[in-house]
Amino acid sequence: MGLPINEMYKQRKDFIIVALTGISGSGCTGLANIMSRPFSEWKSLVRNKSDLSIGESSSKEDVFFERKYELAYDVCEKQYDTFRIIRYRNVLLFYSLLFLAQNSNQGKYIDCVKALIIQKFDKSHERREDYEDEIYKVNNQLSEEDIKFLAIEKWFSKLTEINGLAENKNEYRKALYETFFSKDFQEFCEKFYDFLKERDYYAKNFFVHRLANSIRATGNPLEVIKHGSVHDSSKLFTIVDFINQIIKGCHVADKDASRRFVIDSVRNSLEILYLRERYNSFYMIAVHNDTKENREIAEKLFKAKYGKSGSELTKEEADAMIPTLKRIEWLNSQESSIKDFEEGLFYGPDISRCVSESEIHIAKHSNKELNPEERINNFYSTEEQWMKFYALIVRPGLFTPSRDERCMSVANVAKLNSGCISRKVGCTIVDSSYAVQSVGWNDPPSPQLPCQLRYVDELCLACDNNEKGSNPLVNNNRIYSYYELSDEPINSGPSFKQRLKDELEGGTTREKLQEQGLRYPYCFRSRYNSYKGQKDQVNTRSLHAEENTMLRLSKMGGKGLKGGIMYVTASPCVLCSKKAYQIGIKEIVYLDPYTDIAPNLIINCGWEAPKLRPFTGAVGATFDKLYRPFMPYKDELAIWENTYAKQESIKDKIERLRKKKALQEKVLDVLNAQIEELEKKEE
Repeated sequence: MGLPINEMYKQRKDFIIVALTGISGSGCTGLANIMSRPFSEWKSLVRNKSDLSIGESSSKEDVFFERKYELAYDVCEKQYDTFRIIRYRNVLLFYSLLFLAQNSNQGKYIDCVKALIIQKFDKSHERREDYEDEIYKVNNQLSEEDIKFLAIEKWFSKLTEINGLAENKNEYRKALYETFFSKDFQEFCEKFYDFLKERDYYAKNFFVHRLANSIRATGNPLEVIKHGSVHDSSKLFTIVDFINQIIKGCHVADKDASRRFVIDSVRNSLEILYLRERYNSFYMIAVHNDTKENREIAEKLFKAKYGKSGSELTKEEADAMIPTLKRIEWLNSQESSIKDFEEGLFYGPDISRCVSESEIHIAKHSNKELNPEERINNFYSTEEQWMKFYALIVRPGLFTPSRDERCMSVANVAKLNSGCISRKVGCTIVDSSYAVQSVGWNDPPSPQLPCQLRYVDELCLACDNNEKGSNPLVNNNRIYSYYELSDEPINSGPSFKQRLKDELEGGTTREKLQEQGLRYPYCFRSRYNSYKGQKDQVNTRSLHAEENTMLRLSKMGGKGLKGGIMYVTASPCVLCSKKAYQIGIKEIVYLDPYTDIAPNLIINCGWEAPKLRPFTGAVGATFDKLYRPFMPYKDELAIWENTYAKQESIKDKIERLRKKKALQEKVLDVLNAQIEELEKKEE
């Protein structure tokens, strides 16, 4: 007899979609591989329960962690089920081969595949750096024999057959699922990418990068996408929708099959939005690497190329690796940047925003040795962190959040108070006992209005004294500053308000927004820097979240913060790092990495410097999903107790009654004997 509560947990356990994100070398693929293996195969990579060394002298926090660790370990040992890996690069290849099969005949298929490969390494893509020359040589190394070596032609008939099922949605999805996860296709994908890797170590990454851009921009893998190219917004979700079709195919192929998939790896934040809206049981995990990603990748490269570490290389060998290392650095910077997104080019990768959108964060640490100071009360390794989150996914509310999760969740909620139209950041500072002392977010000095509530069209009414409008707050510097309302020229040209008015009159943005019932706010810093032709970060209206948090405490007459811990949703800049250092913050825990020289210039210098470390844990809606139990555990226990008390078989019941009768007869015999003895005494 099944328990109703078991059915609820079964729904959570049998359908789980996890997506991973992180820059090259962060550890996404390694984590995906762990997730795909039974717990028995990777439990040696986590500490055994007996390794925690909890004894008489252990603190309360030690005992807390020991109990949490035991629960996570035991749940994984008894309930862990493997995940099927959906490698993003294999999806790209599958989609492209299907597309080419649909749009060519068998005779031209090989030529189309060859053209696809060559085109991705051709200079028809916009050239960014001179050191890309090496990667372009790949197209000169390809021959028809190379393509045939991959045995691509054997897939043509199979892919044509799949395309022929497109009108039958269920059969099409089933065919996608079975083909994609077939051993033959997965081996083919590995062979294909190894083929590229042999020609240049980082060729695979370039191919995937450019192929993904082409498909997201146009739906056509053969399209050349130059930087700034106009793209078809209806095609943005082509790849992730294709993944969705593969996942749905699992249900068609086997309705009783558990559906647990891990997508390795997503690098476009709009695709995260698609998955989050599509699946209730979706979890987005950002994998951080504190081992200096590029350095780790470099070491792998040295081992692959020369069979030895970087320190063992000759000068000639090291020099020969420089172009490849530069390409690695360049591509990582391109994929992490959000600049293209800010320009409206949504088809490219934006890993920084993907990390921001993630609600589970796993840090890959460099130190494998036990470090009591850092590890005693933490799920430390990548495997331990995944063990914890899996246990909470299948048994929500199994244990309570960590101190880091509790404090970072406060900062993550605080950021929603920000009226910044660029980036919302939250911060909280706690004392040594983790009691919250102050909370803040990025916003203008109170009580100024945030940019979200200040509008281009409203300010432009003040450009003409005859059209100032009826709102006195616009005209008396309450909503807009004297500078914004003044006629002060910028670079000997029109004033700020006049330039803004010219933009308004020259475009249709205002009208398009009004059709949606929306207003047209603006960022002063972005506009001002654009008019000045500079990239100054100083001329901003907003306080950073960190300085706002510190100043709010000072404003309210609070106590000092020496020895406190700062939790911030984005790692601090140079200015905020200096202030945190000055007030005596001992540790800064950040959610999203922020490209800045602050760590090397400010943090890693002097005495009693704050320790900077990435956050590990859950925040946002996932925090609530993992730590909110289905019902109070007391009620669940009552279900167990009452259900199994009534699940006695007839045979067991008869046997229990017989034993009860026998016991009663023994008691009766004893009582009769006592009665007889008493009667004898009376005589």
